[in-house]
Amino acid sequence: MQGSVVPAHSQEYKVKEALNVAGVSHNANIMANFANVRVGMDGLVFFCTSRMTLASEVQQGDGGALPDRVRLEGDWDFPTPGYYELRNARVVVNGAISLIKEPDTEVVCNRQYDRDWEFSITR
Repeated sequence: MQGSVVPAHSQEYKVKEALNVAGVSHNANIMANFANVRVGMDGLVFFCTSRMTLASEVQQGDGGALPDRVRLEGDWDFPTPGYYELRNARVVVNGAISLIKEPDTEVVCNRQYDRDWEFSITR
């Protein structure tokens, strides 16, 4: 299923908080790892329990404030609902916080669930 971010449910502020803690600012281009990202039956991505670690800084930011909106770019295909690690994801901050799946980005399911009611906002 294709991953998606919905502002009212995805807890985008958690990504912004993690970037602030890592010292990332507007106009930055980094590589990062995200652990414990939850994906629901409908492909909705939740960052509520996620943790981010900075892998490398490609371009330093300009010191400006981080935007509130997070979006997924690229083919974020999650085979099953569960908790995932997103390894070596590109993060570009300019107008929105874009999590970009690069060819060498790894999507690893650490724990999957069979009960769709745990992972769907529609139930």
